[in-house]
Amino acid sequence: FMPVRDLFIGFDVGTGGCKGVVASADGELMASSYRPYPLRHPRPGWAEQDPEDWWRASCACVQGMLEEGGVDPARVAGIGFAGQMLGVVPVDGAGSPLRPAIIWLDNRAEEQAASIIRRFGGRKAIRRLAGAVPSGKDVVCKLAWLRENEPDLYRRTQYFLDATGYLVGRATGR
Repeated sequence: FMPVRDLFIGFDVGTGGCKGVVASADGELMASSYRPYPLRHPRPGWAEQDPEDWWRASCACVQGMLEEGGVDPARVAGIGFAGQMLGVVPVDGAGSPLRPAIIWLDNRAEEQAASIIRRFGGRKAIRRLAGAVPSGKDVVCKLAWLRENEPDLYRRTQYFLDATGYLVGRATGR
C-alpha cells in the first residue's frame, strides 16, 4: 500500500526569517510556521546572513509544521523554496558556504557598479543597452567586489548561489 502524496511544503526565505506552509493540492492550508534568524551588518552598508541559519530555520519550520499540524510526512509530494533575490552565496564543490551570504540589502559594491557604468559609456548608454543602471546591490557588482576584495575565496568558489539555490542544493545534495 502506497500512501497518498497530496501535500506540499513551501518556504519563503525572507530577510528576517523563514515562513513555511503545508498545503493540500487544492490549496487548503494544513499547517504553517515561522522561524527568525539574524541579519548582520559587519560594516556600514553591508548586510550578511549565515546560509546555515536559513537551513536550520527551514528544518525547524518543517518539524514544527509536521508535529503541530499532525501532518504525516509520507503524504508530502514536494517541497519548494522562494525567497530573497540578489544575494550571493559562494560555495565549494561540496556545496558548503565559503563565507556568509551577501544579501540583497548589501550595497558594498557601489564602486564596482560605478566602474561598470563608466565602462559601458555612462548612465544613459547602459540604460539604453540593459534597460536599467546597475547598483551596488546587483549580483554582478557583488561578484566583481568578491573578485577584487576576496580573490582567494573567489578562486576557491565552485558555484555562486542565491538563497533558494543554496537551500535546494542543501535539500537535494545537488
